[in-house]
Amino acid sequence: MKADQEAPLPSPGLECLAIRCREVCRSYGKLKVLSNLNLTVPQGHIYGLLGPSGCGKTTLLKCILGTLKISRGHISVLGKPPAFPGHQVPGRMVGYMPQDLALYNEFSISDTLTFFGRIHGLSAMDTQARMDFLVDFLDLPHNSSLVGKLR
Repeated sequence: MKADQEAPLPSPGLECLAIRCREVCRSYGKLKVLSNLNLTVPQGHIYGLLGPSGCGKTTLLKCILGTLKISRGHISVLGKPPAFPGHQVPGRMVGYMPQDLALYNEFSISDTLTFFGRIHGLSAMDTQARMDFLVDFLDLPHNSSLVGKLR
């Protein structure tokens, strides 16, 4: 994905930016997926990423969320780098819903619910209480059952 030019914006101060990407690059081996990408998203705006499969949309989102490291450049989300300790991105500060169903087949039911509990800032005790409720309410199999084997 190349983005050397940005649409003009009404010059928001940096404190008013939800996302700021400058000269972002990400490669997978010799394959350049993001090349000198520049993107500015003011707070309160909704942006969509459109493009063909394999052009870098998911890679960019993972970099913005801090689940994937960039090769070069700079990203800030609400004024801080992605995955900054205590920043709650993703989590309470920024919600994220991937295109695919957000379940990992190799996770157990317990692993999955614990993962999402942590993303949303729940304590271990609150996570366990909600897990117990959901397992009972949804009549799920044992917590150690793998998500990929649920039918």
